[in-house]
Amino acid sequence: MTDLARFTVQRLDRMSVLRVDGEVDISNAEQLAAAMDRAAGDARTVALDLSGTTYLDSAGIRLVFNLAERLQTRRGRVRLIVPEDSPIRAVLEVTGVHLLVPLETSLDPV
Repeated sequence: MTDLARFTVQRLDRMSVLRVDGEVDISNAEQLAAAMDRAAGDARTVALDLSGTTYLDSAGIRLVFNLAERLQTRRGRVRLIVPEDSPIRAVLEVTGVHLLVPLETSLDPV
């Protein structure tokens, strides 16, 4: 049995934080998209915290690209939180996500 992701959204001033814990794949990508929409709302910045994400397939990668593009069109930005030792960090680098959204190691203020 897989540990499908759980999503939590928290608002911190003008930033929304979407935490994703567990596995993201095609079976729950629509749920992640809905959580991303809730997180984006009217926030200027969305921090997508993937610190607890253990698996991310191409459907999840596509959603990250889509979120970044949507926020850029309204002059917002995505902060992508992925620790150095995360099992999904290499996937994000190989797919070029880090070229659109720099990978940060923590949610500490920038």
